[in-house]
Amino acid sequence: MITILFFAQVRELIETDSLSLSAEYATVEDVRQALCQRGARWALALESGKLLAAVNQSLVELSHPLQDGDEVAFFPTGNGRLIVAETRILVGEENFNVGDEYQWLAQCDEDGAVVTFTGKVRNHNLAKDVSALTLEHYPGMTEKALAEIVELARERWELPRVSVIHRVGALYPGDEIVFVGVSAAHRSAAFDAAQFIMDYLKTRAPFWKREATPEGERWVESRDSDKQAAQRW
Repeated sequence: MITILFFAQVRELIETDSLSLSAEYATVEDVRQALCQRGARWALALESGKLLAAVNQSLVELSHPLQDGDEVAFFPTGNGRLIVAETRILVGEENFNVGDEYQWLAQCDEDGAVVTFTGKVRNHNLAKDVSALTLEHYPGMTEKALAEIVELARERWELPRVSVIHRVGALYPGDEIVFVGVSAAHRSAAFDAAQFIMDYLKTRAPFWKREATPEGERWVESRDSDKQAAQRW
């Protein structure tokens, strides 16, 4: 059997969060095409040009081969504590303490720079008031994606300590939502690495935002400016 998972807008359009299929399908694309035959909503939700796929929590092309026991996830293009060596990654509903994160980052006396970024929930977006924000993620795959982004940063800069935290669930204007902190020997590496991690997080980590506005709730689409920011690296 193959387990199929659906997230964010895809899940809402088809009104299903998961299902199981026999292992007769050779590729992810074969599964997608079979599901599209279930009706117009399915075809719209699984339109290939607006879809990402993952197999066993790793992003793949639609041509990726499948085998019995695989877990396949479909979600729109867009956007726990795991400590590995000198990296701290946390995805969860609880708030974080910026001071505590700084103290951990600043413990290496060999480092001459610590740079941190904290993102907050705004009370407006796209000319609309925002009263609340709901963050959805793909547990397991999200943490894996963040760890991969940190490793990509370490291929460019020497970063003894890195902390990446992202909250999920219900959030409100003024709430802290994301933290990125790095330590490095020099300020230029620390500034660049923090911005690199944040730019890649916005485009490569599976998070989805839904805003509450006076006109109702809406999903936040990915922005070209975020893609351009990541491409400069």
